[in-house]
Amino acid sequence: MDVLDQDRRHSLPVSDPSEAYVLTQPCPTLPIEESSSGQVKAINDQIDKWNDDAYFCRNHILSGMTDSFYDQYSKKSKTAKELLNTLKSVYQAEEASTKKFLVSNYMDFKMTNDRPVSVQVCELQLIANDICAAGMVLDENFHDLGEADVILGIKIIRSQHETVLTQSSYIEKILRRFIDES
Repeated sequence: MDVLDQDRRHSLPVSDPSEAYVLTQPCPTLPIEESSSGQVKAINDQIDKWNDDAYFCRNHILSGMTDSFYDQYSKKSKTAKELLNTLKSVYQAEEASTKKFLVSNYMDFKMTNDRPVSVQVCELQLIANDICAAGMVLDENFHDLGEADVILGIKIIRSQHETVLTQSSYIEKILRRFIDES
C-alpha cells in the first residue's frame, strides 16, 4: 500500500498502513504533571508501540532499496521520518536537475541548415513535450502555436501518406515584386 504524501510521486511503500502514522505524528510523551500509575503505563505502552512501529516502518522503507542505497541511507537516517525527508530532498534535487536540463535543451536549441527543418521542428516539439511531462508549463505564446503550416517561408502540406514542402508562396511573392517593378 502506498502511504505518506498527497503527491503519488513522493509515496513510499509501507506494507502495514497501521505503522505509517509514525511518519506524520510525533512520538507520545509523558505529561509533566503527575499522573496515575495506570495513565503512565498506558502512555509508556503507546511510546513503546510508536517506537516499534517507527522501527518497522524505517526498515520497510529500507528493505525496498538496493544494497548500495540501503548502506547509504541506513547510516544517514536514524528514524523513519528522517529517512523520508532525506529521500524527498534527494528526489526533489534530482527532479530540479532534470527540469534544469530540459529547459536548457529548449533554450539552447538552434536550427541548422544541414538538416531538414521539419525534423528540427519535431525535435523541438519533443523537448517541449518532455518539459510538459515533467510538470512545467510553457506559455502558449512562447511555444505552442499549433501545427505549423509555414516555416521560414516554406509551406508544409501534410497528407496521410506524405509531407510536402513547397516554396510556391515565396516564388509568387518574388514574381509579384518583379512584376510591380517592371
